[in-house]
Amino acid sequence: MSLISTSRPSDTSDLRRLAPLLGCVFIAMIGFGIALVVLPLYTERIHGLTGASPELVAFHLGVLTSVYALAQLVVGPAVGRLGDRIGRRPLMMLGLAGAGVTQVAFAFTSSLWWLYGLRVGGGIAASLLTVGATAAIADYTIEATRARGMAWFGTAASLGVIAGPILGSVLGQIRSTTGSGVRFDGYTLPFVVAGALALVALAAAWFLLPESLDGSQQPELRPRVGLWRTMARSRLLGFVAGSQFGLALFEGTFVLYAGRRYGFSSSQTAAAFVICGAVMGVLQAAVVGPAGRVLGERSQAAGGFVLMAVGLGGLTVVRSFTAVLIAVAMLALGTAFVVPNLTSMVATDSGGRFGEALGLKSSATSLGQFLGPLVGGTLLAWVQASPYVFAAVLMLVLAVALRCRQRHEPGVESSSSSPAVGTR
Repeated sequence: MSLISTSRPSDTSDLRRLAPLLGCVFIAMIGFGIALVVLPLYTERIHGLTGASPELVAFHLGVLTSVYALAQLVVGPAVGRLGDRIGRRPLMMLGLAGAGVTQVAFAFTSSLWWLYGLRVGGGIAASLLTVGATAAIADYTIEATRARGMAWFGTAASLGVIAGPILGSVLGQIRSTTGSGVRFDGYTLPFVVAGALALVALAAAWFLLPESLDGSQQPELRPRVGLWRTMARSRLLGFVAGSQFGLALFEGTFVLYAGRRYGFSSSQTAAAFVICGAVMGVLQAAVVGPAGRVLGERSQAAGGFVLMAVGLGGLTVVRSFTAVLIAVAMLALGTAFVVPNLTSMVATDSGGRFGEALGLKSSATSLGQFLGPLVGGTLLAWVQASPYVFAAVLMLVLAVALRCRQRHEPGVESSSSSPAVGTR
């Protein structure tokens, strides 16, 4: 028996019907978080990197991280179109199955090129899961509650990413070997557990998640060119890429920056990342809903860009550990406002083609995540504080551009917050 009704919600309280979907996302993202902390250690078992210089190891680690995002960038639009044709449930099932298989396979190969292939496969699986889940949320919500639904998705994903490294760190301490001829230790066991969690989520999804796409929605899928024009006019994909660029720049450069500028230890740097993840994870659903009763989606997103700018800029002037944590929290709070509201706006502007629009949004997200660390690392090698100055200025430009766009579109705010909008 399904826990999610196929009827559309009429108010915010009905968003509770999304609980099984969000639970599956949470479990899957625990596995993703596990991989984040174990992957650098796993290089010790890669034959192609045995005895290699630290610079070469760092290069391959960076590329192994980047190809994951690049895979999502490339397949996002196709995945979205597929979801509009065959439904959201098949995308999520394929994504969870792909995540489980690639994680387990990762544990038992030490070939560098196989690792690259598995990372590409993992990125495709992540795109299938993310696009399918966000499209399902768009199906199950009305315009007035969509941003909060997307915020709940962000909360589930963020909490999974927070829990994953904690579990991965514990599993990474295991040094014993068990099993007949198969080595289970701190290198392999975390990936096996990550894969097992994805397969547990797959089993739960099989029984709990029905299809959210109605057959009556299919005629709305034509023509595709109209969607590209709509998204281009709204420039929403640019705002999505810009927001992820700012966050990824911080995530990709903060370890080096904090060590050089503040002299932070690894535990202090880890604490900053925990604060960032916790604020985004806990506050997304908590702040977007109440704020939506007063402010429209564009105003919330524009305000979020300002908060991101304050946080990024603050990192160039503060010195104490407490002040750095406050600046990081401001960045995270801004992101908590920006991401779900932009996601909701992309879905609303799609003309009913939620899957395709959110597939494009997934590609824009991946583009920002790929370019952020690349540009940030280049700037960091030039002038120490320049990545954060550049990103802060960019966030302010995006905030102003979003507000200006709002003024040129009368009635946008009222339409996005009105509970009278019909369901899909």
